[in-house]
Amino acid sequence: MISFLDKKLSIIIIFIISSCSVLDEASLPRYVLSVSRDAFFGKDEAVYDQEFIDQFPYTAINAQLNDGQNALMVLAYVRDNIFEFVSSDGIKLFVYKGFLVKTEGLANDIKRNPAPNYFSDILNNNNISKQFQLSGTIDFTNPSAYELALLSSINIEQTKFKFNGELVSGYIVVETNKLPQIKRTFKNRYWILDNRIVKSEYNFPMNPKINLYEVKR
Repeated sequence: MISFLDKKLSIIIIFIISSCSVLDEASLPRYVLSVSRDAFFGKDEAVYDQEFIDQFPYTAINAQLNDGQNALMVLAYVRDNIFEFVSSDGIKLFVYKGFLVKTEGLANDIKRNPAPNYFSDILNNNNISKQFQLSGTIDFTNPSAYELALLSSINIEQTKFKFNGELVSGYIVVETNKLPQIKRTFKNRYWILDNRIVKSEYNFPMNPKINLYEVKR
């Protein structure tokens, strides 16, 4: 008897095989598959069946905008250690060391330009300050605003959280950000396991909330 998951996986495999015939192997583009909330997701987080994760052959994340429909986003390219994930409707998310640093295709795209070692210090819990300090700059496209100073403070706590259906021990990082030039304050959250971000939440001004979740490394 073929289960619902088997049917879904078969559709995915057929899509990948048919797509590979028209792709340049050197570029290694991948795919995005939008799925319904009822397919693999729990009420509070995306939970993928372990069998699905084991059989899925590509690096992938789950993305969600404003608590809406989930999308399985598969890696398209890696350039200068920046991972590019592309959706079926043309939205692109660029991830560096687990941090979302750039978007393309949203109503108001962002590009974050971090200070040297800023992200590495967060992951390794080094030189982290609870006081606001310059953490780099950020660009917005609509309305256009470039190289806005970004002041950030960091709070890190040990915690337990669910990851792929299991309760794990790790850290939660709450990053409070200020944009003095436009008088905006917002918070991003990162859940860290084994020195890598496995879940994250972004609340950039004038943008939807973006939730990201590691599915397959």
